[in-house]
Amino acid sequence: MSSTNPPTCMHVLLAAANIIQRRSFADFRCYHDADSLTLHLGKMALSMLGLLRVAWLGIIVIYVCVLADDEFEAESHATFQLEHSFEQGINPHFTKRGTVTIRSLKSGMAHFTPEGKLSEDDVEKLQNLVKENGVYRVRLLSKSPNGQTQYVSSFIKACSLYESLLTDRLTVNVDQLGNIIGISITTASPFCHAVNIATSSLTTFKTTVEIVQTVAGPVPETQTYIQRMEQEKEKAKGQQADNRSFLAKYWMYLVPLLIFVMFSNSVDQASGGGNGGGGGGGGGH
Repeated sequence: MSSTNPPTCMHVLLAAANIIQRRSFADFRCYHDADSLTLHLGKMALSMLGLLRVAWLGIIVIYVCVLADDEFEAESHATFQLEHSFEQGINPHFTKRGTVTIRSLKSGMAHFTPEGKLSEDDVEKLQNLVKENGVYRVRLLSKSPNGQTQYVSSFIKACSLYESLLTDRLTVNVDQLGNIIGISITTASPFCHAVNIATSSLTTFKTTVEIVQTVAGPVPETQTYIQRMEQEKEKAKGQQADNRSFLAKYWMYLVPLLIFVMFSNSVDQASGGGNGGGGGGGGGH
């Protein structure tokens, strides 16, 4: 399945410049002397019609630049080979199943193109895999940032793919640069019901591809965290440095209280002594 590449921002800008240039030449051909042309250009620059023309061209450029699927500059970065295996064991043999073409990272649009119909041999392998309660494996050929070839893989129970009539869903995880970092395969029915499927229904994969782009998480406020930690340390130091005794910490509160108690006792004693002297004088009379 072939598709034309969407226009890039440069194409739109060149087209807009070409339109403005042809319009300018047309205006120039309408006037034969410089004075009339200068007067016309001045009126045109100040008129609302000229402003609307500029705004209209600007809207077209912004619309195409924002909505055009031009995340990938080369087709090799957008097309990846998908392989599958019907074998068990540590090192199963993989064969090409088709290609995955990522059309847009922003919208998550992608397309799967099968290599061809499933051969009779592959259908028989799938049926045997179902009888053995084995797993069906897929892997996607990708390239690491350093240019080395690597695979990301996933698997599913063979009976799930068998009973779903080769209808599955691939979820491809990519980073912000479009590099593939993971893949998963699912079917509509995750459980197997031990039903027999006609061989004629196991000819073509009906695959849907979803692109999930990893988004960078929020950056921690390192400076604020460091300042808070420093404040906590200073507070802890202040609490640890004050190792004085109870009297040493609160003597300024205890001394006035002690003076008040002593003064109260002195007043009571003075009052008691005065009363006792008066009683003795009465007895002598």
